[in-house]
Amino acid sequence: MMRTVILLSTYCPNATYLSEQLDSIGRQTVSCALVRRDDSETRLGAMKSFETLLRETDGYDYYAFADQDDVWKPLKMERLIGAMEEAERSYGKQTPLVVHCDLEVVDSGLKRIAASFWQYSGLNPDMLDHHLPYMAISNCVTGCAMLLNAAARKVSLPFGNQAYMHDQWIAVSTLRAGGHVIPVRETLVLYRQHGKNTLGAVEYKGMSLQGWREKRKLFWTAYLAGKGICWNTLPAFVYWKIRHILARL
Repeated sequence: MMRTVILLSTYCPNATYLSEQLDSIGRQTVSCALVRRDDSETRLGAMKSFETLLRETDGYDYYAFADQDDVWKPLKMERLIGAMEEAERSYGKQTPLVVHCDLEVVDSGLKRIAASFWQYSGLNPDMLDHHLPYMAISNCVTGCAMLLNAAARKVSLPFGNQAYMHDQWIAVSTLRAGGHVIPVRETLVLYRQHGKNTLGAVEYKGMSLQGWREKRKLFWTAYLAGKGICWNTLPAFVYWKIRHILARL
């Protein structure tokens, strides 16, 4: 039996949201350990808090992340663990592996906004999961929807200085090490949007100029995140950025 741990980071949580999240974890159909870290005093931020949790929980086969405000469907962990076991049979336990599912975007009261986070955000895992430069430009692996094996944990620690979120860093590190990122085509998480998300769901609006300030910020964030990994110069990044844009058309 594979040992799986769920890593939960909290920061001044909404009591109702956290209770609903914990209840949904308790209703999972497979047994998993749960380790919680409260960042309210240390204020490391979400990424560093999850890195601390990941670093301090050695000895497990599989690792999952939980946010403080989502709700998991009962089969979430069973489906991800099943996908991971199948991937390890194909590639071996020593290969870094990440599996990740789609999410249902909901409002603060869990009312549906979009049936698929991937479609809502214009993300295509078939394209992104297999290309390191694309993944660095447009991450489609959401922390609360991912499961990584021990080999992926090993190649991801410690997080690099240019990392801007734990999920993106782990996905990029996995691909960089010759591993695989594998989509699970089910919506297994209710991804709650309430205005205070560290990162939330943003509707994809194509090539429009709407939100250009945010797009400019994301441009530089992606450039810095992949610098020294996928590209060393700004022209090289622009080349891959253009390829990524054309691939989405």
